[in-house]
Amino acid sequence: MSAPSTESRGTLIEGSLREVALADVLQLLDLGRKTGVLCVTNAFGRAARVTLVNGRVRDASVDGALARGERQVRDVVIELLGWSAGRFAVEPVDPEVVRARGASIGVDSVLMEAARQADEWERLGDRVPGAHAVPRLSTGGGAAPVALAPEEWEVLAYADGVSDVRAMAARAGRDLLAVAGAVHRLVGEGLLSVTSTPIEAVPLDGERSSDS
Repeated sequence: MSAPSTESRGTLIEGSLREVALADVLQLLDLGRKTGVLCVTNAFGRAARVTLVNGRVRDASVDGALARGERQVRDVVIELLGWSAGRFAVEPVDPEVVRARGASIGVDSVLMEAARQADEWERLGDRVPGAHAVPRLSTGGGAAPVALAPEEWEVLAYADGVSDVRAMAARAGRDLLAVAGAVHRLVGEGLLSVTSTPIEAVPLDGERSSDS
């Protein structure tokens, strides 16, 4: 973590994700009850912004898409915690944002939820490698008739071979891990297969060997 350079006027702090974990940055802002916008870019060209007011998360966006509601904001921040290469900077926030009233989320609760989700993703990982896994209908189908819950039928309907698990959860308005769990069972029943098409596939040239 370093002081801002002369080219990044207004930046409060900045640094490399290889040197400082984003969880540590968030905890620092939480402990200091800081207000600002945490701007993050990773080694693959993705960008995100997290607004904090008095050390609490107010809103978040990733790749230009603003998270809607507390659950989506929390999910975006948790996703960012997995970014291990790239840059971050904390910039001043618009005073209007500070004055505006709105719900906020404690950093500690986000980090606790991230740890819980990490355990759950590890359990699901044998069939669903992550939120960017793409389910599709199996050509052979299941070996025997299977009784499915309504939410599992819904997952089958959204399994178009194009939408990943995160997109399916957004379309269904359901919890990401709940959808991933349904995909996990349906793969086990032979009704779905999963391919992995991660967004983080090819790093930018400037990030192949260094963040600098």
